[in-house]
Amino acid sequence: MSTIAASEARKSFANVIETAQHEAVFIERRGEAEAVVISTAEYHRLMEADEEAQDIAAFDAAMAEEGSNIPWIRSKQTSAGDLDTWLMRSKFVPLLFVR
Repeated sequence: MSTIAASEARKSFANVIETAQHEAVFIERRGEAEAVVISTAEYHRLMEADEEAQDIAAFDAAMAEEGSNIPWIRSKQTSAGDLDTWLMRSKFVPLLFVR
């Protein structure tokens, strides 16, 4: 982790980018961190980790819901008859386009 003043970062931005390829660079203004520069690889890694954490939280919330649960494999097993029944019971109106 590196720290650099904002005024210095402006003067040597190429060096900030180069350093960020290996470690986070904190940019300070008046002695307080205002921004962080990281590599694109690190950014993507963090975004993937965040998405995974959100998926886990959503799964945990779904499992905590009251009521009967449908096994994942069953939710993927829909037959043509199930679809026909759903179409007949819903207000779905099929459209026909002719050229």
